[in-house]
Amino acid sequence: RDLMAVGGVFASMGLMNSRLRFAAQNLASMAQLGLLPSAVGKTLESGAPVVAVFAYAAGVVALVVMDFDLAILFEVCAVICCGMIIAEIFLFLMLREVAPELDRPFRIPFGTAGTALVLLPAVVVSAVGVALNRIEAVAALAVVVAAAAAAHMVLDAVKLAVPVLFVDPQRSTDAWEPCPTVELKDQKIDP
Repeated sequence: RDLMAVGGVFASMGLMNSRLRFAAQNLASMAQLGLLPSAVGKTLESGAPVVAVFAYAAGVVALVVMDFDLAILFEVCAVICCGMIIAEIFLFLMLREVAPELDRPFRIPFGTAGTALVLLPAVVVSAVGVALNRIEAVAALAVVVAAAAAAHMVLDAVKLAVPVLFVDPQRSTDAWEPCPTVELKDQKIDP
């Protein structure tokens, strides 16, 4: 039993480490695209986004210190995840409608209708996941969406008022280029 507890601790540490790296990289990428102040995107010579790591770690520490009912916290996380999946799917479908000519690595048959049909089970499962949770968790999802919208508006206002905070002279968003495509020799792929 003690070995299981030790294994659980190490598994949690590994999960936290990977989550810290993933979330910090997201914050740094958002800063490099001009969505957050450029200071958040500063990296060490090794490429580690040090400011983003500390910002994310501070947020985690703040959540740990606060007194939460863990059951509700887990439900809130699950509802937020389901909401993100639903939002990503609808944004994906909107992108297919707005920019159908974009080069994509593969095509789903039957256009947007075929794509919607393929993604429908994920939307249904996510919606059921939201519906089966307590009202507190669903309300928390609404609060998170409202807070994200408010944060977006505030950051846009700050970007207009103090654009220097969002401009990184070494990495301009104008100089951003997509990842290079890999050409396959002697193979033809039909879209």
